[in-house]
Amino acid sequence: MMKIGICVPHYGRPIEVGRILDVVRRAEERGLDSVWVLDRLVYDSLAPLPLLAATAAVTRRVRIGTSILLATLWSPLLLAKELATIDQLSEGRLIVGMAVGGREPDFRASGVPMRARGRRLEETVALLRQAWTGAPVDHDGRAFEVHVPAVCPRTVQRPTPPVWLGGFAEEAIRRAVRLGDGYSAGGRGPGYARSAVALVRRMAAEAGRDP
Repeated sequence: MMKIGICVPHYGRPIEVGRILDVVRRAEERGLDSVWVLDRLVYDSLAPLPLLAATAAVTRRVRIGTSILLATLWSPLLLAKELATIDQLSEGRLIVGMAVGGREPDFRASGVPMRARGRRLEETVALLRQAWTGAPVDHDGRAFEVHVPAVCPRTVQRPTPPVWLGGFAEEAIRRAVRLGDGYSAGGRGPGYARSAVALVRRMAAEAGRDP
């Protein structure tokens, strides 16, 4: 069954909070499946996670998600706590879409190097899933080394909220198949999505995963 969602209009025009929340409410009232927010740092847009919290507060059914969150710009455990809070506020409606990011100004502004961002994303996924269990976090990686008590409450969704990984390079799609609960084809239109889905299906079959 096809499910239809929309992106919330929180970028590229004068910010109108009333209009944004009205779009969110109407999406829920009209039976849409989901509403989404994007993430850019050096851009005239509202920050995605506070906006998702506001979206959770004015809805009860529609799923809410990031498409796509620049997870490599974040401290993984700080991000884990923010996202666990949103999953709690929405009573388990969160979908976490993430990617490595590819715009140099965003990395310069955050003080995070672009190099090895694929490794950062992979370890971030592992750290999020570990933190969301509400247990202590023990992780020895090349990008992060973390040994701390529990940092956030357990998420409502069990075992964790779904993690969708995005990106246009073949390696990004392969990463999504290997580590993700779904793949986000991004904003390149239906033509690109058709070719990407075909690649996801082939790679999933090779990996023994159900696409």
